[in-house]
Amino acid sequence: MRRFFGAVLLIFAAAVLAQSPTSEAQSAARAALLNSPAIEQAGKLEYAAREYTAAGNHAAALPLREKSLALLEETLGKDDIALTPILLNLARNLAFLGQFDRTLIFHTRALVIREKVLGPEHLDTAEAVSALAMSHWALGQPKKALPVQIRALAIYEKFPDQEG
Repeated sequence: MRRFFGAVLLIFAAAVLAQSPTSEAQSAARAALLNSPAIEQAGKLEYAAREYTAAGNHAAALPLREKSLALLEETLGKDDIALTPILLNLARNLAFLGQFDRTLIFHTRALVIREKVLGPEHLDTAEAVSALAMSHWALGQPKKALPVQIRALAIYEKFPDQEG
């Protein structure tokens, strides 16, 4: 269990450091965030949410992920790339609970952040594009879903050696 919690914190750390600071001072400030109590608490909440999700208890995972997201937003800002895994996981829990209107909000937000930080043709952006398409499908919006899904597939095709 400790190993998994460590992996969750490592994922947060990688996402926090993924943004390219423009100066050494910014880089040092960004690295200091990794030792933030808020980042550690967000990791613990995400770990617990993953346990609930794995057990099929999406209703219990949801408030943990919402709190984790709030902590990360306070610490990193609302448009940080480190938020996107939480946004996508939140949407996944909501989908299992049938709250598809809310999944659309989180999928859209994750996509906007990934496009801004990673670019529109990045493999991780394709994941968010595909997730947004699934929200449209779930809401019974095939005319919106199909072009979005086609866009995701076009990006995935650019990375034939990667799983997507």
